[in-house]
Amino acid sequence: MKKIQFVTAVVLLGMLLGGCGGGSQLMEVSCDTFYSQASQSGTIEAKVGETFELMLCSNPTTGYQWEDPAVISNPAVLEQVSTAFVEPTVNADSQLVGAPGIQSWSFKALSAGTAQVLFTYSQPWEGGDKGAWSYTLNVTVR
Repeated sequence: MKKIQFVTAVVLLGMLLGGCGGGSQLMEVSCDTFYSQASQSGTIEAKVGETFELMLCSNPTTGYQWEDPAVISNPAVLEQVSTAFVEPTVNADSQLVGAPGIQSWSFKALSAGTAQVLFTYSQPWEGGDKGAWSYTLNVTVR
């Protein structure tokens, strides 16, 4: 039941962040994926005017956070529309203190071309662990 509530919250957030326009796509990368390999990548194709969302596992209670804004190699092709942290769902039957949530980004395809988007998960303070996880999203806009 807890997982269903969490997934429902994530889907609703995706719908809200996706906005209107030429459609919306959703990609998600779990904590287990990053635990198995700290550096990940993915590919997405979008049409001009389309929005899409990327959701990455995040747990700010550990002191780590995804750097924001994301680094976009070609801002003429792609823009970051928004970002938000979705906390894990807590109810009377669950004890989710310290559980990871999801950091969600929404992007809009502006013009035909390619761009890479780099995400880095670090402890932001001086002397903190830098680049513990990374995700590179390769985007083609048609």
